[in-house]
Amino acid sequence: MANYDKDTNERIGDFLDGNLDSAGQKSFQEDLRKNKAIQSTLDLHKAVEETLSDKGEAALEATLRSMRKPTTQVKVRRIQPKWLAAAAAVAVLVVAFFLFRPTDTPTALTGPIAAYFEPGQMEITQMGGNAEALLTEGQQAYNQADFPLALQKLQAYLAVDPEHENARLFAAKSAIASASFDQALNLLFYFDSISSLHTEEVTWLKALAYIGSNQPEKAKPLLSALQNGTDAKLKAQAEELYQELY
Repeated sequence: MANYDKDTNERIGDFLDGNLDSAGQKSFQEDLRKNKAIQSTLDLHKAVEETLSDKGEAALEATLRSMRKPTTQVKVRRIQPKWLAAAAAVAVLVVAFFLFRPTDTPTALTGPIAAYFEPGQMEITQMGGNAEALLTEGQQAYNQADFPLALQKLQAYLAVDPEHENARLFAAKSAIASASFDQALNLLFYFDSISSLHTEEVTWLKALAYIGSNQPEKAKPLLSALQNGTDAKLKAQAEELYQELY
């Protein structure tokens, strides 16, 4: 891997965040085709960001180790220091983004749920047809923490495709992040009538929405149910929040 290049990494960050205009995207894509080092750094950015989003910092080291597996011991001694230096630089940038991105929007959460709500990154399969642009715009707004705009775009998309469960989940998360708790609950009630793989996550989001809307008694049975669930992380969070509130 090439030595760490601040300008290249900033371009990659802008590319992943959707901040490049059409000319910038075209130029970046051309550089990707010509320069394998840039492609490798882009892959590293994605791996680091996905690991932090999905599993947290504890899993980052394992991901980096798996990506640098060499074919010979000679290659280990030759590439490891340079690779680790570049990986560390990228990791610092990504961690800084997660820890220090602005949160002081007019709809920033307050109260007990602020410490428990984790929006994460939105990554869902793009759909064809006329509504695809709405889903793409919603995803971009969500990942830039513009949750009111994400909610608007995703609700418009759901008007066309109301059965898209992941889009509905992220719309509900956008509503919670925007402190629009009644909207979040209305989006989540849809799951009451279907069999879904997201049952425990939906239960957790409902509990947060009820607490955010000053209806903690309605959240109480939901948190109790999660304490008997199968998701270890949600179980621990539900137990902690239950003890804090009741």
